[in-house]
Amino acid sequence: MTAFSRTLQFLGDAPLGIFGAGHLGSTIAECLLRSGFPADRLLICHGHSSQTAEHLANVGLGANVVEPPTLAQSSTIILYVVRPQSVDAIAGHKVRGGAMIISFLAGVRLARLPVEVSLRVRVIPSPPATIAAQTAIAGVFPGGNEVVEELLRELGIRQLSLDKEDDVHAFTAFGPCLPIVLSSFRARGGVVNDSEIAASAGLHGLKAYQPILQWANSVEPRFETEVAHAEYLRKAATPGGVTEAMLEVVESGRGLIEALERGVSRSRELSVT
Repeated sequence: MTAFSRTLQFLGDAPLGIFGAGHLGSTIAECLLRSGFPADRLLICHGHSSQTAEHLANVGLGANVVEPPTLAQSSTIILYVVRPQSVDAIAGHKVRGGAMIISFLAGVRLARLPVEVSLRVRVIPSPPATIAAQTAIAGVFPGGNEVVEELLRELGIRQLSLDKEDDVHAFTAFGPCLPIVLSSFRARGGVVNDSEIAASAGLHGLKAYQPILQWANSVEPRFETEVAHAEYLRKAATPGGVTEAMLEVVESGRGLIEALERGVSRSRELSVT
């Protein structure tokens, strides 16, 4: 079976569209092409930022850029990668019949997406740098969609199917956010107990968690200087986000498990119903 065979079969004669070309969207686009996805089957739209346009042109994706209404109406698969606060960016655009939308929006439930499609899948990935390095992980709800599984697999993303949508809160804290928090905790002299982390994850219903924990330990960032570590944390933690809330607990001298619990609760607070 060739790369992206199921995806291309699902697409038919239509393209795959990436709606939003910030850091995550442009990273996914670049990695799709690097993984063998045909460039002539890819469309991208963004909010007319000159900086984004320049970046896309520099990486060879300038010719793939179209206006949002064109992408929405043309694409059989839409990867929705705008910022959560821009969830309504696609509202009002006619979507192709039989299309599937794959949402990468943290904190936004599938039912909240303002599109007329019945096939919706939510993907919660680790940061773009891990996607570019093919060391990423992602929670998927609902699981079992062969096209989504193939797309993520060809991008080198390890997947965990989530039983229910509310599991994204625990997955966010115990998955994508964990490597950064582990790094900060160890930098302050903390001793990490993997068994305690796994037990806490189990209490939140995360099944088959051990591979996720192994992943977190393998990609945990290490730094030679405190300045480099501080700069990394400044860029990695979105103001007001889950990672920042977890780091605040660690930096106050409290325990790692308490930080993880705070991450779960912060994710719930940010969730848009």
